[in-house]
Amino acid sequence: MRLRLTVDMVRDEAIDRVETLSGQNILACYQCGRCSAGCPVVEEMDIIPSEVIRLLQLGQMDEVLSSKTIWTCASCLQCASRCPKGVEFSNICDALRAIVLRTRLATPKVDADGLTRVMMSPEEEMKIPYYPGCTLHERARDFDTSARECSRALGVELEELPIWTCCGAVFPLVSDSVMDILAGVRNLSYASRLGDKVVTLCSFCYNVLKRCNNVMRSDLDKREKTNLFLRADSEAREKMESYTHKDYEGQVEVLHYIEMLRDVVGYDKITASVTKKLEGLKVAPYYGCMLLRPKNEMKFDDPEQPTIFEEFLETLSCEVVDFPMKTECCGGFQVVNDEELAVSCSQNVVVSALKRDADVIVTTCPLCRYNLDRHQEKMAERVKGFSRVPVVYFTQLLGLALGIGKEHLDFTDNSVDPLPVLAEKSLL
Repeated sequence: MRLRLTVDMVRDEAIDRVETLSGQNILACYQCGRCSAGCPVVEEMDIIPSEVIRLLQLGQMDEVLSSKTIWTCASCLQCASRCPKGVEFSNICDALRAIVLRTRLATPKVDADGLTRVMMSPEEEMKIPYYPGCTLHERARDFDTSARECSRALGVELEELPIWTCCGAVFPLVSDSVMDILAGVRNLSYASRLGDKVVTLCSFCYNVLKRCNNVMRSDLDKREKTNLFLRADSEAREKMESYTHKDYEGQVEVLHYIEMLRDVVGYDKITASVTKKLEGLKVAPYYGCMLLRPKNEMKFDDPEQPTIFEEFLETLSCEVVDFPMKTECCGGFQVVNDEELAVSCSQNVVVSALKRDADVIVTTCPLCRYNLDRHQEKMAERVKGFSRVPVVYFTQLLGLALGIGKEHLDFTDNSVDPLPVLAEKSLL
């Protein structure tokens, strides 16, 4: 028996709501399966991504809302970067989670579980507004300290914003509210008082600030609503009156520290400033998710074959190790919900680097560093012959190359001590 389906037969108010919240065209999916094939957490899902979209196309909303999948999605955006139709499954998951939380329709069963280069004038190169973010202020001080030391050695002053708050940590993918972008926009507004650029280090902060900035530049309705909320923030208004001086419209350029090194300092200057070449040190650059995706918003580098990290490491004379998992997800915030899942994702990354004989893995993300570093004891229990490998911040390696003492780079927070391998390479 042949059943003929039409759009009118499957489309209802619930599906329209998912599309409105996510900003995605669910019917655009033609089931090629690339999202499912590339998903790093698909093995923990009860319904694979392509099947979720197919169920939505068929109007099976209840089955989707009660699935484990929508809570397992790590929002790494790997699916979006590979979808030929541009359907962002992570946005759809965020919309579905919002529907569950807002309407209490279901209680999910979860186990215990082109490239933009921003050039600055010489007058701006000596002092740049800097947003550290919560994690660097508290848990990842070694990242913050090493970055400041390196900037100082290169003749750049990171001017911390006098007032800043948490950026929100994750960019909201539900499209019907501006409340979740207020934190990011508020910090951008603070930065606008100091200049037309702001630098940050944490990959999550960079992702949130840049995407909030894109919203303020491109969405007039959200821009007006967000500024209304900011102006109505009466509790903070008196304190900020002399600091935030006008509506925010996206006038600040958000730079990652690596972009600053490339476009402000310049790789030639870094090479000339190196006093200790890191020759013989095999370094695996780990990008993770947030720097690269979504491609059209971040415009940081090619999300599948990035090179900016490698180019930076070459200025330090490292032996760069190219490994296939350098842009895969480490598990992200799933470590809070399902630690074993995060261990599995991180293990894939670490083992991939080890197979290419990496001496160290470098990252730009405190959460990635945590997942890749702190879980290696569990990885050793799972993988026969597993060898532990240090995971450090790129600024710590830069500091070594610039001749900054290890006491200023703080390697004390690593679970896998990097000092023995650095000493073996005569780099201390």
